[in-house]
Amino acid sequence: MKKFDFDNPVTILTGNEFLPKEGITFAEQILNFFQSQGGVAHSPWGEVLLDKKGIQSDKSHGVGRIKAASFAAIKDVLEKGEIILPLDYYATNGKKKKNPGDCCI
Repeated sequence: MKKFDFDNPVTILTGNEFLPKEGITFAEQILNFFQSQGGVAHSPWGEVLLDKKGIQSDKSHGVGRIKAASFAAIKDVLEKGEIILPLDYYATNGKKKKNPGDCCI
C-alpha cells in the first residue's frame, strides 16, 4: 500500500480563502481566483476548465465555510494530487457504469 507524504501537502487551506466581501459575490471571488491561476488545470485526465459553469454546478449542492475554502485547492489537487483510488466503475441506480476518472488527493 502506498504511503502518503503528510509533510508535503499539495496545498494548505486556512478556511479564510473566500470570506464574504461587500460588493462581490462568492462566485465572483472564486472566478477571479481561477482566472488569476489561468482558468485551467492540467490533470492526468486532460485539461479541466476552472470557470463559472463549474462554480455554479458545485455551488448548487450547498456551500459552507470549509467547502468554500476548498475551491482554492482545486487546481493544486488536480495537478499535483496523487491517484489513491482508481475508479473503473461506479453504480447509479444499482447499475454499473464505466467511470472516466479516478479519485485523487
